[in-house]
Amino acid sequence: MIDRHPIGPIQIREIDEAGDYHRRVILPGADISAEPAEVQAACADHWTAERVAVWKSAQSLAS
Repeated sequence: MIDRHPIGPIQIREIDEAGDYHRRVILPGADISAEPAEVQAACADHWTAERVAVWKSAQSLAS
């Protein structure tokens, strides 16, 4: 399952062959070239220039 955070990150929920559940987050600007096509498409669709700018701004405020 792919969940999209309102300001940028993409959360991936996966179940491996052993039935173990894993969750991971991909942040805007991350290298997604090794990700499955479905994840790459979700990132490309979700990471608009405006959303990435908001994400970067929020990160600079948090520092």
